[in-house]
Amino acid sequence: MEKITDRLFRRLREIDKSPADFAREIGENDQVVHNWKKRGAIPAKKLPKVARALNETVDWLLSEEKPLNFGAMEESKHYTSLPIELLEIWQNMDTSMRTHLLAIARTLVRKNKEK
Repeated sequence: MEKITDRLFRRLREIDKSPADFAREIGENDQVVHNWKKRGAIPAKKLPKVARALNETVDWLLSEEKPLNFGAMEESKHYTSLPIELLEIWQNMDTSMRTHLLAIARTLVRKNKEK
Protein backbone atom coordinates (compact mmCIF):
# COMPACT_ATOMS: atom_id res chain seq x y z
CA MET A 1 0.00 0.00 0.00
CA GLU A 2 1.38 3.37 -1.03
CA LYS A 3 1.96 5.86 1.79
CA ILE A 4 0.70 9.42 1.60
CA THR A 5 4.28 10.66 1.43
CA ASP A 6 5.00 8.28 -1.47
CA ARG A 7 2.17 9.97 -3.38
CA LEU A 8 3.50 13.40 -2.42
CA PHE A 9 7.04 12.71 -3.60
CA ARG A 10 5.87 10.86 -6.74
CA ARG A 11 3.74 13.88 -7.66
CA LEU A 12 6.68 16.24 -7.01
CA ARG A 13 8.77 14.20 -9.47
CA GLU A 14 5.93 14.23 -12.01
CA ILE A 15 5.61 18.01 -11.89
CA ASP A 16 9.39 18.45 -11.74
CA LYS A 17 9.35 20.31 -8.43
CA SER A 18 12.05 19.86 -5.83
CA PRO A 19 11.07 19.11 -2.23
CA ALA A 20 12.82 22.35 -1.22
CA ASP A 21 10.76 24.41 -3.70
CA PHE A 22 7.60 22.64 -2.57
CA ALA A 23 8.42 23.31 1.09
CA ARG A 24 8.87 27.03 0.40
CA GLU A 25 5.62 27.11 -1.59
CA ILE A 26 3.63 25.77 1.36
CA GLY A 27 5.44 27.92 3.91
CA GLU A 28 7.54 25.16 5.47
CA ASN A 29 11.26 24.56 5.60
CA ASP A 30 13.01 21.69 3.83
CA GLN A 31 13.55 19.75 7.05
CA VAL A 32 9.82 19.61 7.83
CA VAL A 33 9.02 18.05 4.44
CA HIS A 34 11.99 15.68 4.81
CA ASN A 35 10.63 14.61 8.22
CA TRP A 36 7.22 13.90 6.66
CA LYS A 37 8.92 11.55 4.20
CA LYS A 38 10.93 9.90 6.95
CA ARG A 39 7.81 9.32 9.10
CA GLY A 40 5.58 8.44 6.15
CA ALA A 41 2.94 10.90 7.33
CA ILE A 42 1.75 14.47 6.84
CA PRO A 43 -0.05 16.33 9.65
CA ALA A 44 -3.79 16.50 8.94
CA LYS A 45 -3.89 20.28 9.30
CA LYS A 46 -1.34 20.56 6.46
CA LEU A 47 -3.29 18.41 3.98
CA PRO A 48 -5.39 21.18 2.37
CA LYS A 49 -2.30 23.31 1.70
CA VAL A 50 -0.32 20.33 0.39
CA ALA A 51 -3.18 19.26 -1.89
CA ARG A 52 -3.58 22.76 -3.34
CA ALA A 53 0.15 23.06 -4.01
CA LEU A 54 0.02 19.78 -5.94
CA ASN A 55 -3.18 20.74 -7.81
CA GLU A 56 -4.83 17.73 -6.23
CA THR A 57 -7.46 17.00 -3.64
CA VAL A 58 -7.12 15.85 -0.06
CA ASP A 59 -9.03 12.74 -1.17
CA TRP A 60 -6.26 11.97 -3.66
CA LEU A 61 -3.60 12.39 -0.99
CA LEU A 62 -5.46 10.06 1.36
CA SER A 63 -6.44 7.39 -1.16
CA GLU A 64 -4.83 5.28 -3.79
CA GLU A 65 -7.11 6.56 -6.55
CA LYS A 66 -5.54 7.68 -9.78
CA PRO A 67 -5.03 11.45 -9.68
CA LEU A 68 -7.42 13.54 -11.71
CA ASN A 69 -6.38 16.42 -13.88
CA PHE A 70 -8.33 19.65 -13.54
CA GLY A 71 -9.87 19.27 -16.99
CA ALA A 72 -11.44 15.98 -15.92
CA MET A 73 -12.47 17.12 -12.46
CA GLU A 74 -15.58 18.94 -13.57
CA GLU A 75 -16.79 15.79 -15.30
CA SER A 76 -15.88 13.49 -12.43
CA LYS A 77 -18.49 12.54 -9.87
CA HIS A 78 -15.66 11.80 -7.41
CA TYR A 79 -14.13 15.28 -7.25
CA THR A 80 -15.27 17.87 -4.79
CA SER A 81 -13.60 20.67 -2.88
CA LEU A 82 -15.90 19.87 0.03
CA PRO A 83 -13.41 17.63 1.91
CA ILE A 84 -10.89 20.47 1.96
CA GLU A 85 -13.50 22.96 3.15
CA LEU A 86 -14.77 20.56 5.81
CA LEU A 87 -11.24 19.89 7.06
CA GLU A 88 -10.53 23.62 7.31
CA ILE A 89 -13.78 24.20 9.23
CA TRP A 90 -13.05 21.21 11.50
CA GLN A 91 -9.62 22.57 12.37
CA ASN A 92 -11.19 25.82 13.57
CA MET A 93 -13.66 24.12 15.92
CA ASP A 94 -13.14 23.43 19.59
CA THR A 95 -13.74 19.94 20.99
CA SER A 96 -17.34 20.53 22.04
CA MET A 97 -18.24 21.87 18.59
CA ARG A 98 -16.61 18.85 16.95
CA THR A 99 -18.51 16.46 19.22
CA HIS A 100 -21.79 18.19 18.43
CA LEU A 101 -21.09 18.18 14.68
CA LEU A 102 -20.26 14.46 14.72
CA ALA A 103 -23.51 13.70 16.53
CA ILE A 104 -25.48 15.64 13.91
CA ALA A 105 -23.61 13.95 11.05
CA ARG A 106 -24.23 10.47 12.49
CA THR A 107 -27.93 11.25 12.85
CA LEU A 108 -28.13 12.44 9.24
CA VAL A 109 -26.30 9.37 7.94
CA ARG A 110 -28.58 7.06 9.93
CA LYS A 111 -31.71 8.82 8.64
CA ASN A 112 -30.41 8.66 5.08
CA LYS A 113 -29.83 4.89 5.40
CA GLU A 114 -33.40 4.44 6.62
CA LYS A 115 -34.85 5.94 3.43
